[in-house]
Amino acid sequence: MPRPRPHDDHLREQLLGIATDTIARTGTEGLSLRTLAADAGTSTSAVYQLFGSRAALLDAVYLRVLEEFNRAQSEAPMRDDPLEDLLELARAYRRWALENRNQFLVLVERITPSQEVVAGVVGHAVPVEGRVRRAMDKGALSGPLEQVVLSLWATVHGYTALEVAGVITGSDDDFEAIARATQRGWSPDAGKQT
Repeated sequence: MPRPRPHDDHLREQLLGIATDTIARTGTEGLSLRTLAADAGTSTSAVYQLFGSRAALLDAVYLRVLEEFNRAQSEAPMRDDPLEDLLELARAYRRWALENRNQFLVLVERITPSQEVVAGVVGHAVPVEGRVRRAMDKGALSGPLEQVVLSLWATVHGYTALEVAGVITGSDDDFEAIARATQRGWSPDAGKQT
């Protein structure tokens, strides 16, 4: 008789990885705990022991992907020029999404996290705010902070989401031009007639 697999961190990570890939392909409705357990070579009781419920598993998948994304964002280099600094963050966002398409889909469209998870991550998912503040403090950007942050974030996210979905064939040059154009819209001189 084979020995049962321990319900350890390795199994937990394996289940999270399989669940992430399944959700990216089929959405949460395609995630069967029985199939997930079979794909991982374990039992559904192991899934429940490790996560407690299907909803808790979905939250764990979301949090794991968010942590990976935030790590990539935090590794974006800081530059002396605050506008280049923001572009580094934008490049890191796009690079991570293109290199981790399944995770990106899970993060932005496949899972609706529980209210508890949302409450715990508010503020962590918007690393651009600190860099926008820095650019404003140095006089490189002006305007209402929330509007500037949302505008820059929406530009980067929108372009990246279209590229990941295959709606557009993105290029580094196009991405840079669009990101820079959005930044120019918030420069202190924007809208001034010469």
